Amino acid sequence: MNIKELKIGNLLYWKDEEATARVRGILDGFIQLEDDIPTDIPTPIDFLEPIPLTEEWLRKFGFVIGWFGWCEKDRLFAVDVGAEECGVFIYIDETLSHCEIQKVKYVHQLQNLYHALCNEELIPKDNE
Repeated sequence: MNIKELKIGNLLYWKDEEATARVRGILDGFIQLEDDIPTDIPTPIDFLEPIPLTEEWLRKFGFVIGWFGWCEKDRLFAVDVGAEECGVFIYIDETLSHCEIQKVKYVHQLQNLYHALCNEELIPKDNE
C-alpha cells in the first residue's frame, strides 16, 4: 500500500490491534489513527494493511445487492464483487450509460473514488 493513496477518513486494518482504524492524519510517512488519541504517537505504515473490498463492506457502505451479485448505491455506482479485482461502473445518466473503472481492490480506494465523484465521505453504517 502506498501512503500517497491515503486520505483522512480512510479505513485500514491495524495489525497491532487486530482492528479496523480510521486515518486521522498523515505525518512524514506515519499515519495518525483515531484510536491513537491516548498516546498520540503516529503508527508506521508497515503496521497497517488495506482492507479488501468485499460484499460485506459494500453492504456497510449502503450498497444494495442487485442482479448477478452486482452491488449498487444511489444509482451512481455498481460494483462487481465476483471479480478478482472489483470492477466499478459509474453511471453517467438515467439511461444507464456508464464507464468502467478497474482495479478497485480495497476499501480505501472505493472511499477515495466515491469522495472524488460525490464530494461525500463513504462511511460504514455501523461506523467500524
